[in-house]
Amino acid sequence: MSAVKTAPVEGLDLPRTVETVGTLQGWEEVTVSAEVSGVVEKVLADLGDGVQAGQPLVQISIKELGAAFERAEGAFARAEAQAEEIARRRARAEELNKRGLISRQDAEGLESEDRAARAAVKERRGEMEIARVRLANATILAPIAGQVRRRIVSAGEFIEEKKPVMVLVSSHPLKLSVQVPERFAGEVRVGQPVEISVEAYPGKTFAGKVTRVAPAVAVESRAFAVEAEVPNKGGILKAGSFAKAAIRTRIDRNVPV
Repeated sequence: MSAVKTAPVEGLDLPRTVETVGTLQGWEEVTVSAEVSGVVEKVLADLGDGVQAGQPLVQISIKELGAAFERAEGAFARAEAQAEEIARRRARAEELNKRGLISRQDAEGLESEDRAARAAVKERRGEMEIARVRLANATILAPIAGQVRRRIVSAGEFIEEKKPVMVLVSSHPLKLSVQVPERFAGEVRVGQPVEISVEAYPGKTFAGKVTRVAPAVAVESRAFAVEAEVPNKGGILKAGSFAKAAIRTRIDRNVPV
């Protein structure tokens, strides 16, 4: 008969976790589209490239857009010159009317011409600004910093206005989206730490924290959505990866063991 061994009871701090699974997503994902139609002259970024906000991605030919801007600029200059001439004539007419050399009716006629000329200047200025914006939009810029997840267009291709040209994803940090069973609704809160593991790195865990908790439980699944922020400075983790997560909800202190 074997001897019975005893050991003293110790108090340990035990973390309590909620385990679930979900998907890592880019913190932001943007589909960049063309604002003007034209022929693609250059594609300046490709799949996997890192880009900064404001960096050029695609260059569309500016031949037609440049010509349209020059026409609008010329029309504005002519309208301005005409308005200045009418303003001088009006001022002269008012002076002559004060001297009694022309009728008030003639002076008022020039006032109407002056108002119409100033309105035409505003209209031509608006047309010129629209042409300027369209010319600037021929260079498609990155709206966010991140990486090119997908390149959709090629050089030499004619694209229509609003056609997608690239998909950008911000991969630092990443966002973990999971569904947590409703029985844990009273335990999961914003700010709690999360440990994440992915198949690409067995035995390795990555730290994150809960950033959002849904205010309602989905009737179909009886679960509620939780999002966590996962730092990814080195770009080790990939958006779209399946991930296991352990949300630490509390630590039970001095548990007898």
